[in-house]
Amino acid sequence: MQRGVFELVCHFQFSPADSSQFSETKSPYVSSNLTPRFEVPMKRAWSRAEKLLLLSPLTIIGLAGGVWAWQKSLPQSIEFPEIDRFDSFLISPDGQKLAVFFKDQKKFLLTGQVYEVESGAKICDLTPPPLNSKRIGARQPYITYHSKSWSPDGTRIVAAYEDETYGPNQIPVLPELRSLGQPSFRNNMVGKFAIWNASNGVLQGNYPYAPITEDSSSEVRFTKDGKKIIGYGKPPARFDANTGQRTETFQTNYRLGRYSAPNDELGLLAIMSEDKSRLQVVDRKTKRVVWNWRGNRVARLIWGEHVLAIIDAEQPKRNQAWIKGRLILWDGKNHKLLPTPPESSATSYDFPHFSADGHSLLIRNTGDPRTFRSADTALLLWDYRQNRVMWQYRAEGYLGIPQWSPNGQWISVVAPVTLKTNQRLLVFDRAGKLHLETSIQGDRPVWSPDSRRIAIVRQEPGSMPRRIDFIAV
Repeated sequence: MQRGVFELVCHFQFSPADSSQFSETKSPYVSSNLTPRFEVPMKRAWSRAEKLLLLSPLTIIGLAGGVWAWQKSLPQSIEFPEIDRFDSFLISPDGQKLAVFFKDQKKFLLTGQVYEVESGAKICDLTPPPLNSKRIGARQPYITYHSKSWSPDGTRIVAAYEDETYGPNQIPVLPELRSLGQPSFRNNMVGKFAIWNASNGVLQGNYPYAPITEDSSSEVRFTKDGKKIIGYGKPPARFDANTGQRTETFQTNYRLGRYSAPNDELGLLAIMSEDKSRLQVVDRKTKRVVWNWRGNRVARLIWGEHVLAIIDAEQPKRNQAWIKGRLILWDGKNHKLLPTPPESSATSYDFPHFSADGHSLLIRNTGDPRTFRSADTALLLWDYRQNRVMWQYRAEGYLGIPQWSPNGQWISVVAPVTLKTNQRLLVFDRAGKLHLETSIQGDRPVWSPDSRRIAIVRQEPGSMPRRIDFIAV
């Protein structure tokens, strides 16, 4: 039973007429010959303390029953005996279903299944798309999914995938990759995506992300109305969710990076070059560039309502234990840079995550990259409108990826094993007050859509993870 806080305030008010109900009580379940007679002296009115003392056992029983019923309705864990190794899992928008992707050790494939959250019963297997003909008969047939998502109504699942399909065109390899021994040219990549019926696992279709002559990599998700699919891979595109046909694409005169960041509310699209040193924000309708940026290398790119967050990763140096990250915030409405947290040689930012209203930014500071240790990791909440750090939490060791709950009320982060503590899941409120701290055996927490629970893959020592635990918040 997870730790919770319950508060009950009861107010009772009795009138003198109420005392008559205590004079005699007859039970309909006992013979009239054996009916006991109880007489309660009513010479004085009952005090408030006596009334509360009389009713407190009933209150406790009722409260305990309510808690038991609430906990009974929430699964504590789901076992997956068929699964050898988890890849990822997704909770449906209504919180009723769970899509699990995992490595099938017998077929050497990444595959998927759908389960009921309440009962843990399997609903269906997701039919894998046809294999690349060149891989059929291979000792290790290859297919891997990424950027999976549910449709808003929870009836379909979409996922981008790769199966080592290549096109006929020769693409120059980046200089930094050639310096590592890679050839000067490669064949163009061909990205793909698949759509499934979530109730029976039937493959609605598998589609090319782009024509076979284009160099493409697929990243996909449903639009908010579920009618289209947003392609935020290379190149940026839109697809009909029923037919899988590409209805819109965006091309540039330079080679694009693997992914982009669309903002449908503003009608903007953030794209970057293949070497990630150049970024542009483009108006989707007019195709006009509204902002240009150049830096070292884009490591993270994410929108929060109308603000774009970029993590610019400096080139690694010999005396650094890890890459130093700088935070850049750009206002997509007013087309201007916004203030960011203070920086020094002892700061390195990564994993920005906006609150649901887009007004606050959660970010992790991994400390001085020259220290060769992660003892100074900090989690901080930045308000760019007030230009100040609202609060920060410092931890010994390397904090896991911080996340906002969908309702924007909670913040979760995984604290590592230390000499004094086991691995823990920490949940804070918006003010930075610690709401929940519990030991866990896993490091991939996922919030439920209603923000009441956190699901996490349980990694048992010395065995493969085959279970997902649900933690009430």
